This record gives sequence, structure tokens and C-alpha cells, in this order.
Amino acid sequence: MRKEVDMNCNIVREKIYKQVYTDTREFDDELMRHLNDCPACNSYYKDCRSVKKITSLLNQKQAVLNNPKKLTNDILDSLNEIKPKKKSTGFYISINAKRFLAAASVCLMIVFAYEQYVAMEKIIKLE
Repeated sequence: MRKEVDMNCNIVREKIYKQVYTDTREFDDELMRHLNDCPACNSYYKDCRSVKKITSLLNQKQAVLNNPKKLTNDILDSLNEIKPKKKSTGFYISINAKRFLAAASVCLMIVFAYEQYVAMEKIIKLE
């Protein structure tokens, strides 16, 4: 059952990709129902549209080199102007992802510290 759902999602994602990036209109009723029922595919569709919008805006922007010393800041400012607004759900996901990565980092530090402690203990016993 799970394999069928994954395959269906893969087909839907291919259709989404074609619709967004090749400007074909392949959205039928079944595809729209799947997008309404599947949060992952719906999120993929929104992300694809957002990326398409950003890239089209980037193509429209012309780089202006006012001050070579401030080039990096000028580029970052230009990118900040065209960033789409994120919804709050993405913000909560990123907070949880940061917390998970922080916890994983702490766990790795504990493991490596213990390993170092064991190695030092063996060295001391050999001396």
C-alpha cells in the first residue's frame, strides 16, 4: 500500500514539475484532489512555484556595482528584496529542525568525549 502511494506521489511530482517549469497545464481533477489530500505534494507544488518566481525575478534584476567594497552587501540586499514571504508553518519546522540538529550535536559531543576519556584512561594505565 505504501509503495503505491509513493509511486502516485512521484507521478504527481513529475506532473507538477512539468506544469511549473515547462508552462504546460496538466492539472486534472485527480491531480487537484491529490494535492488537496497530500500535504507533501502540496508543499512541493508551493515550493516549485516559489522557486520559479524567485528565479524569474532574479533574471529580471540587473546587478549594479555602485561600490565594489560593498558588493556582497549589495547582492544580499537585492536577494532580500525578492524573497517570498514564508508562512509560519515553515518557521516552526525550521525551529524544530534546529532543535533536532542541536540535540544531535550534543549527542555526538558526548560520544566523542566518552571515547576520548576511554582512550586517555588506557594511555594512563599503560604509563
